[in-house]
Amino acid sequence: MILIISKIFALALAIMVVSRSITDFRSKKESLQMTMFWIAIWLAVISITFFPAVITKTIDALGGDRTGLGTIFGMAIVFILFISYRVYVKSHRIEKQVNKIARTIALQDLKKPLKK
Repeated sequence: MILIISKIFALALAIMVVSRSITDFRSKKESLQMTMFWIAIWLAVISITFFPAVITKTIDALGGDRTGLGTIFGMAIVFILFISYRVYVKSHRIEKQVNKIARTIALQDLKKPLKK
């Protein structure tokens, strides 16, 4: 049951992030490189979610053991990736707003006559 919930959770977050990233790219709020980066990250998350045998084979190849907490840790990683995406989007928007305000103030200073 928890496996189905974790897959739905990861898929829902991935769909939200990818659609938001594409929307931001179309409205020129995000660059093509960042859009492609986030799409690649979330496609990797979805592929690992639906094909966990890849991780199991990787862990076995590296000499590790599988633990029962793998699903919970996987969900935590998905959640952390989602939160990091949201923080990135917010900080990018704030940076653009600060740049716009700085330009406006700089242009206003140029229009003011100099006092002697």
